[in-house]
Amino acid sequence: MAERESTTRGNDKPQGTALAERPPMLATVQQMRTGSAVQAAAVARATALAQAPFVMALNRPRDADAVYSRLVNRECKRPVFAAKALYRKPIGKGQTIEGLSIRFAEAAMQCYGNFAVETKAIEETRETRTLVTTAYDYENNVTWSEEYTVEKTVERKHVREGQEVLGKRLNSYGEVVYLVLATEGDLLVKEGAMVSKHARNCVLHLLPADLKQACLDQIKATQSDADAKDPDDARRRLFTAFAEVGVPVDELKRYLGHDASALSPAELGDLRGVYQAIKDGETTWRDVIEKGDAGPGESAKPAPSNVDAVKEELRAKRAAKPAAAPDGPA
Repeated sequence: MAERESTTRGNDKPQGTALAERPPMLATVQQMRTGSAVQAAAVARATALAQAPFVMALNRPRDADAVYSRLVNRECKRPVFAAKALYRKPIGKGQTIEGLSIRFAEAAMQCYGNFAVETKAIEETRETRTLVTTAYDYENNVTWSEEYTVEKTVERKHVREGQEVLGKRLNSYGEVVYLVLATEGDLLVKEGAMVSKHARNCVLHLLPADLKQACLDQIKATQSDADAKDPDDARRRLFTAFAEVGVPVDELKRYLGHDASALSPAELGDLRGVYQAIKDGETTWRDVIEKGDAGPGESAKPAPSNVDAVKEELRAKRAAKPAAAPDGPA
C-alpha cells in the first residue's frame, strides 16, 4: 500500500510538471498563429489599397471630351482662376519664362481624374532633406517622378542669439545677408513650396500637350477680357495682392519705370505672372530685382561692384565644402 501510494505520488509529479509546461507552449503556438493572421491581414489590406485606384480607373474611365469641357470651357473661363493659372519669372538679361501654375495643376488633376501625386523623403542630413515626388496616371499606367533636395537653410538680414551662421553674402542693395539653419516653421514653408512646384511639374508632364495648349490660350483670353472690362480695378487688385506678399507700390513703380497710374495689357499680364510666381514660391521679389532688366520698365538697381566678387567667393567655398567634409546620412 505504501509502495502504491509512493508510486502514485511519484507519478503525480511528472504528470503535474508536464501539464504545467504545456500551456506556455500552446500559448506560443497560438501567438504565432495570431501573428501570422495579423500579418496576412496587413498584407491583404496593403494589396487592396494599392489595387483600388487601378480598379476604379477600369470601372470609371475618364471621358476626354468631358475633361476638355470641364477644364478649358469651365475652369479656364473663370477670371478668378485665370488670374492664378499662369506664372512668369525673370531669368536674367531681359528674359522671362512663362508656364502653367501650381493652382492650374491642382485643378487639372481634379478634372482629369484617375490621378494622384505622392511625395516621400528618401534621405536626410543636418543641412539637407532629399525628397521624391511622383505623379500616377492610373488609367494609362504611367508615372513621372522628380527627385530634389531641400536646403535646411534660410537667408536673414539679422541673426538672432543662438542661431548658427553658415555663410553670408551681399545682395544687390549692398546689404549683408546671413545664411542660417532654418527653424521648423521656416523649413515647413520652404519644403511645402518646393513640393508643390515639383508636383506641378510631374502633373504637367503627364497631361496631353494639346490640352495644355488649349488651356493656356483660354487663360490668356480670359485675362485679357477681364482686364479690358475694368483695367483700373485690375490694377488695384494687383497692387493689393503684391502688398500682401511684401512688395510695396514704389517697388512696382521702379520695376515698371513709370508712376503706374495706368498699366498696359502687357504690363498687367507681366505683373500678374510675377505675383503668381512669388505666391507659388517659384521666385522672390528680391530675385526679380536682382535678375536685372526683366521688367517692362527700367532695369533694376545696379549691384555694387564688389557683389560679384563676394558671390564668386561664396560659390568657391560651397564647391570646396563637400570634398573637405562631406555630410553623411542622418
